[in-house]
Parts: sequence; structure tokens; C-alpha cells
Amino acid sequence: YGFGADCNSNGVLDACDISDGISEDCTGNGIADECEPDCKTNGVADSCDIAAGISGDCNGNGIPDDCEIADGTSEDCNHDGVPDECDLPLDTSEDCNGNGVHDACEPDCNGNGIPNECDIADGTSVDLNGDGVPDDCQCPPSPPRLEPLPTPKNRYLTLSESNAGQQIARRVTFVDLPRPFDLWNGYEMWVGPISVVSESGASVAPVTGVANFNVARLQCTPHYADWNALGAIHVFHEGIVPGGIYRVDAIDEICDSGDPASFSATIGQTTAIWGDTLLDLSSVPPAPPEGAVNIVDALGVLGRFSSAPGAIIKARADLEPACVDLKINVTDVLASLAGFLGLPYPFAPTATDPCDSTCVSPLP
Repeated sequence: YGFGADCNSNGVLDACDISDGISEDCTGNGIADECEPDCKTNGVADSCDIAAGISGDCNGNGIPDDCEIADGTSEDCNHDGVPDECDLPLDTSEDCNGNGVHDACEPDCNGNGIPNECDIADGTSVDLNGDGVPDDCQCPPSPPRLEPLPTPKNRYLTLSESNAGQQIARRVTFVDLPRPFDLWNGYEMWVGPISVVSESGASVAPVTGVANFNVARLQCTPHYADWNALGAIHVFHEGIVPGGIYRVDAIDEICDSGDPASFSATIGQTTAIWGDTLLDLSSVPPAPPEGAVNIVDALGVLGRFSSAPGAIIKARADLEPACVDLKINVTDVLASLAGFLGLPYPFAPTATDPCDSTCVSPLP
């Protein structure tokens, strides 16, 4: 037969096997198909599978893509049958952060089809603790925040913006209340929906030309909201009383409320002593209360009652009645004077359980 290749060792030159039809040569490369690689073991040479379009060879290395994926030579993290090194150059996948990894293969904790890193970078999600995981995916969430300059009030707790983009419920625990409200110690309630209230002493509903503020009443069931979009909120209830100690935490709606570990760290708040509303009349803005009651406190309430320029806000001046009415009148001034005279907080719980309070919400 002379010299030549006999790849199948049948004693016949490959060229003769091919010309006689004993062997196939689908690509016409002069090599019998049975002697070429057949990684799929389908009886067809890899080169023929590729030529016939049965298998792809996106990187042009002569090895079918499906074999490279199967043996781990190439990755296919999005399981589209195309090696990852070909997906991006072929524009079949996105790569928002340019790191060479398909978006579909990167962590996407909130399931919106965008990698966590890109959600954070474009502002879709917030990452306040800088751990690379969007806050809206984390249990527990970040805790609520106090107002920038914490100012104790007699009948309100004040919470600032927090947990941007998350649906959060805020929980308030009565930690240590003065008698006779101490029977509510240990009870937990939830910050309810907000309402917009006028700073006008005589009105609850907004008044044209007068500033407004946000309030929310405590309730017995969780209320989920994006509190960061709502601004500072003054929280009230019959159980928020002068000289009380409270604890506030938060939980995301995606978290298990039955698991204590799902709740955020807590922040503490203490209300002002009875009748204490401000430090002095000269500070602008009005300075926080100093922990003592004097005639200045009554004058501060009087300033809000008369809508004097630079007066303390309504949440600081609102002292009575037992069921918060969101108004400032002469009786609030007299209540501050009562505190100055050393008289005790005059109200008592209307129920043994704060959820059974008979106070009717004054909200519009």
C-alpha cells in the first residue's frame, strides 16, 4: 500500500478507506471520522458535529461547547449552553459591573435580575453598613434612627428617617413607665400609619400657610412602610407618658417576625419629666429640655399656643389631656405650670392592656 496513515489500524491506508467508502470523512480533511475526537460518543466526529451545527464551537478551538461545559473546561453559570467566555463577547448576557461575570450568575438577593453590587452602585438599593449586601435583603435590618438633635418630649417619641427602600415595621416596647402606667411595662406596640398634622395650636388638620408635621399612633399590629421616604415622625399613645423609658427596634417584612434574631438592634428613648419643655427662651432654635421644670417651660407652651415666632414645636408643647388631642390650648399651659409646682402627672391608664386603651385617635 506504500506509505500513509492508517489511523484505524486495519491495514488499509486512511485515504483508501475514505475513497472506498469504508470510512467517512465528513469534513474532507483526509482523516477518517472514526479516528477523530468524538467527545460526545455519538459516533460522529466532533468536527462533523460542529460543521453540521449539532454542536457549537463559540471559541473556535475545535471542541464542541457542550463537551467543554460537561468536562468543566468552560463554565456555563447561566445554563444557556454557551460557555461563559463566549456569552459576554456575543452580547448574550449583561455584565453591569464589567467584571467578566454574567449578571445572571452574580448574587441577586432581592431577585430583581440585577446583581447586588449594581443595585447598590445605581442607588436602587442602599448598603448603609457597607457589607456589599443590599439592606433590603438583610435580616435583621438596620435599627430606626433618632432625630439629629434628640429632644425629649412629654407625650411623644420622635423617630427619624431610616431603612431606605425597605418595607419596615417599627416596634416600641414599654420598658419602664412611672406609676400608675407601670402595669404596662414590657408591653410591645407598633408604630402605625402616619398622618400630617398642623403646627397650629388650634387645629389638627393642616392649615394653609402654617407648617405641618408627621405623627403616628401606636397600634397593636405591625405596619410596614418605607419610613425613609416619610421623614421625621412624632409617635404618640396614651402609654407614652412623661418620665418613661422606651425601646424601639425594627423588622423587615421579608424577615420572620417570630424569630427574635430577625429584629434590628434597639435604640432607647426617654421622655421628658412632667412639664419640662425647653431650656430657655433665648436659644434659636429652642434648646432641648434640661431635666428641670420652671416658669420658662410654661412660657414655652404659651408661645406655641399663641403661635409666637420661634416657639417650640407642637409635639413639645402638647401635654394634655390623657388622650392626646394634638392641640395646644390654655390647659396645656396650666399643665406645665402644674409640673413647675411639683404636682404629679394627673392621668392614669384607661385599660389594663395598652391595646385596649379607650382613647380615640384624634387624627384627621
